[in-house]
Amino acid sequence: MTQNTPSITSRMFYSTAKYSTLKIFFALSSGIVSIFIVRLLGPNEYGKFALVINLAAAIGMVLTFGFIDTLSKFIVEYDNNLRKRLFSQACELTIIMASIFSIILIVGIELFPGFFPIEIKEMKYIFILLTLFYALFNIIQGMYRGIGKFLQWSIIDGTQNFLGHILALLSFLVIFQSYQTMIKSISFVILICVLVMLFSLQKYISLINLKIESKIIRFTLTLFIGNIIFMFWFIIDPVLLRALLKDPSHVGIFMAGNRIPRLIETIILAPLQVPFLYYFSHPEILQETKENIIEFGTKTLGIILGMGSLFLFSFADQITILLFSNAYIDAIPVLRIYSFVLFLNASHILFSPFFLSQNKPYIPILISLSCVLLITILNFFLIPVLKATGAAVSTSISLFITTSFSTIIMSKYNSKILINYIILVICIILSVLAGVFLNYYLTPLVFTILIIATKLFWVDDFARIKKVIFTN
Repeated sequence: MTQNTPSITSRMFYSTAKYSTLKIFFALSSGIVSIFIVRLLGPNEYGKFALVINLAAAIGMVLTFGFIDTLSKFIVEYDNNLRKRLFSQACELTIIMASIFSIILIVGIELFPGFFPIEIKEMKYIFILLTLFYALFNIIQGMYRGIGKFLQWSIIDGTQNFLGHILALLSFLVIFQSYQTMIKSISFVILICVLVMLFSLQKYISLINLKIESKIIRFTLTLFIGNIIFMFWFIIDPVLLRALLKDPSHVGIFMAGNRIPRLIETIILAPLQVPFLYYFSHPEILQETKENIIEFGTKTLGIILGMGSLFLFSFADQITILLFSNAYIDAIPVLRIYSFVLFLNASHILFSPFFLSQNKPYIPILISLSCVLLITILNFFLIPVLKATGAAVSTSISLFITTSFSTIIMSKYNSKILINYIILVICIILSVLAGVFLNYYLTPLVFTILIIATKLFWVDDFARIKKVIFTN
């Protein structure tokens, strides 16, 4: 390593720490409010609410045509004129895509009404607007990430999410007690945020032709495919639950069961990809440094989120009843199984920004596609038998297979990544077996003992952390 390594890693640490701290604050604030929403709506109404919101968010991601990460990667390399051109092109193309989607949806509902759930048909125009707002919000996010304003964006994103949930809750209590009222309130807040942010970025906006650089087109199209895959990943469980079981309450049970793991993932894992993609794309950071960061980062996150998964596994019944009430008692096995998605995502969360920085976006995309296909196939077999729990089992199994495969690919850059992952998986399995055959509450303790016994995290690791924190 060269002398610049401690400096860049220290900067990465502090940038990520500040960004994550703000994300944690806002995610917890919104998460607490969302728990009240889950309780107030009940499984049936919450199932409708979750289906509409998740579909709008996922489709909104697709409408960006892959420009979120494209902006994040290339804006940092461009001067102001090129930034203006690329951001304007991204906004224009997103609006065109949204218009095409709107026409297809309206015509589809008219010609094939039985194909669409009643929730979408009842709110088709609000749903269309919500997807557009999400799409533009995502484009603006990519721009902020590209110019390195992580902290500013975390405040904007967190405020939007928190105010949306607060207004949704208040409108439900004061105006009209319906999931539709909540969705309209969230749509209004996102619209206001989009308008304010577009105004703040007006110097980057102009009417520009859509003649885009070939390297941008190739990169963006690859990510567009990735966004489509992400859309299916995000919605496949609730959509198939709704389609196969014909009862929105099963969607509500599933979404309540995975609510806490997803909240933790939002707090700890989701913020990491933004600064890491920025720094991994920066010419100052060395390839060897990237590989060492990923090895140490995935191991540390695997231990932290492994403990988190086992805690949720052990206390799933108390957590579910305390937070969501007895109405969601069927969500207990969903939480118990879905909790391991936390550990599995933690074990490869840094792979995607690494491959994007290497101009190899197709690798995480192919892995995600494999995961979505596995989830879909397993859901058709498991949902009719296990209902909401079947969706959780499908996701956990599929993610374990694809995470293992992606870790094997990544191990060619650093062999320790695979060794650490195998040790972690063995520790998780032994801890779960101890919980099942002895006592659920023993699993976190057993995991801790195994981590210490295997010396997976030892004195040298504390020294590495100290070096990053205290080196300027």
